[in-house]
Amino acid sequence: MAKPLTKCCVTGCENLTEEKPNATYKPMCLPCAVKIMNGDEFAVSYPKCDRCKDPMKSSIMSRFNTQQICENCEQKEKAHPKYAEAKAAEFEACKNGNRNFKGIGLPSDLFVKN
Repeated sequence: MAKPLTKCCVTGCENLTEEKPNATYKPMCLPCAVKIMNGDEFAVSYPKCDRCKDPMKSSIMSRFNTQQICENCEQKEKAHPKYAEAKAAEFEACKNGNRNFKGIGLPSDLFVKN
């Protein structure tokens, strides 16, 4: 069994106020939670979208490849003409037991130049 986390994920202090993880699945002390709720994301580093490199608070895996993408990139993907093909290919792969399907490949017009 994994050892429960006892330190705040933001500052490392040991003043946790709850035993259950917060919405980001990490333990957080009350002062840090209040600062974040008030919009002061002082020490929180969000992962970046694999495609556009913008910080993201939530992500989803691309239907075209294995990139973790943000909501904006997901919307662009859904509007792409090959999206239905990618979705169907992923469904077929999963139906046949392939839980590590790598996708049909990212169309060149969805590449983001950074």
